[in-house]
Amino acid sequence: MIGFRRTSWRAVRPKPWGPTCLALLALATLQGRPTARSQDKPRPSLDALIERATAYWDLLNQGKKLQALEYVEKSGRDIFASRQLPPFSEPRIIKLELGAEEKEVFLTVQVKRVMPPLPASMDWPVREKWVFRDGSWWLTVLESFIPFSAAARGEVKPPSNPEEAKKREKAVRQTLQFEGSDLEFGTVRQGASVSLVLHYRLDGQEALAPEFKDVPPDLIVRGLTERKLMPGRSQKIDLELLTENYDGPVNETFTILVRHQDVEVPYGFKLRGFVYTPVSAIPRVLLFKKDEKETEVVIRNNSKSEVRIDSIGSESGAFKMQQIPLVLSPGRQSNLKVTRILNVTGTNYRDLLSLSFARPVDGVASLTVPVILNYVEQKKKSLQDLTPQEMEEWLRKNKPKP
Repeated sequence: MIGFRRTSWRAVRPKPWGPTCLALLALATLQGRPTARSQDKPRPSLDALIERATAYWDLLNQGKKLQALEYVEKSGRDIFASRQLPPFSEPRIIKLELGAEEKEVFLTVQVKRVMPPLPASMDWPVREKWVFRDGSWWLTVLESFIPFSAAARGEVKPPSNPEEAKKREKAVRQTLQFEGSDLEFGTVRQGASVSLVLHYRLDGQEALAPEFKDVPPDLIVRGLTERKLMPGRSQKIDLELLTENYDGPVNETFTILVRHQDVEVPYGFKLRGFVYTPVSAIPRVLLFKKDEKETEVVIRNNSKSEVRIDSIGSESGAFKMQQIPLVLSPGRQSNLKVTRILNVTGTNYRDLLSLSFARPVDGVASLTVPVILNYVEQKKKSLQDLTPQEMEEWLRKNKPKP
């Protein structure tokens, strides 16, 4: 049996003609007018209910579970005795409701509970059913109704109102705090790996299991032990951004969702920066459908130097570009037609189109553009947006040489 902290408490006494008094009046009405026989029998009294409920919760608050058993209906005493009650404090009657059956009242008691890993206590409502039998009020305990036991941990009833939900969310945010929500990495060269760190503080003794939502496919979460946020005042989440698929400004958002009992708390983050490449191609991947002979690509000079493209090449030799050679001034771009001149069999055949520069630009001697021939869209994965692993493999095999 778990002991409980000794805390004084009081029931909320009804105000004149408040909900409790109305409930009492309704109970009296249910009994009908007294007869000679009924005058000798004890009648339901809401004051008696509050007195017995107060005594029952006072015993629980003192850790006297066996004595509190005397207030429970005989049919539910075995179930009640088998329960392991969690620690609580400051029990307070806050609501009484008439049941559907005669001589039946639902009583709501609010207590203070500490729900690990949150160190701060929170209000916790306990709704229980009391019935009037054999001249007294008794607590009804059902096997399927376990709102205040250790077995119900993790299956808690959601907050009954928005105000209560906000209180619980606030408690989570006070326990788990991130050091800023903006991740700025400045300007990096395309292909560079960007290391980022999310610093956080988690009070208490227990870890939290976060869910990462809407995370960019090129952002990798590293260094998170067992995919959990560990308690401590100075903790961190290591992130790595692969930049092969980025060109120009990066404006990404993602969310870390933390669930604690019945509360979901979202933490939003912004990822900002600029990925620089001397010469870029749009689209990043050229797609030729089965009967398609020609497509277009935009080549842009992002550098401060003149770019001269003097030749093209590919593994299959299946392409030509009539505008080559081509000269691009700083900041200028040109639309180039890429013509397919050889028939290549096979669905989704992958090739690489390389545009060679007359002289290196910012240390880069060529621009490589992935190409897919006889393209057929697949249901499970779109090849238009290659995965970071595929793009990384292509670029690793055909890394531009200075």
